[in-house]
Amino acid sequence: LDMTTSSVKVAEAVVEKSDDAAFALESLSQLQSKAPQWSLTELEGQALSSNASLRRLFQEIEASRARVGYVGQLPDPTVSSMFFIPPMNFEPDRQVAEFQLMQMVPWLDRLNAKTRRACVEVMVAQNEYLAERTKVIGELRMKWIQWYVLEKQIETTKTDQKQLEALIN
Repeated sequence: LDMTTSSVKVAEAVVEKSDDAAFALESLSQLQSKAPQWSLTELEGQALSSNASLRRLFQEIEASRARVGYVGQLPDPTVSSMFFIPPMNFEPDRQVAEFQLMQMVPWLDRLNAKTRRACVEVMVAQNEYLAERTKVIGELRMKWIQWYVLEKQIETTKTDQKQLEALIN
């Protein structure tokens, strides 16, 4: 995407700033020969794989998906223990240790609501990713069409120049 964009900008600058049409054509043909000849689908694949914001959004989707798995689960149980040295003496017998196991159980509707919210957050992250992806592809296609039109204009100008030279000679 960056090479195509910069090539188009350089080509436009050469055409705008040069008074000599032959010099402009020569400069553009050199630029065209140096530019890689990629198809639009190859450029789209390259742009999508190298775009940092798309990678970040995809990682956010994966993080949201991972959260869905544990949001609706019960909280972890707590275990505690105490040992008494020397043992505590109570009337019937002595207490040497105390163990506690505790599980918090929230309302089930609250668990379901948290799970639904996490699912909606995944969908929001996916939509943000798709919007950014569409934006990147749209910008790329716009620049590619500009480059394509510029190439066709160069071809037409070269053909016109050859016809004029043939008429002059």
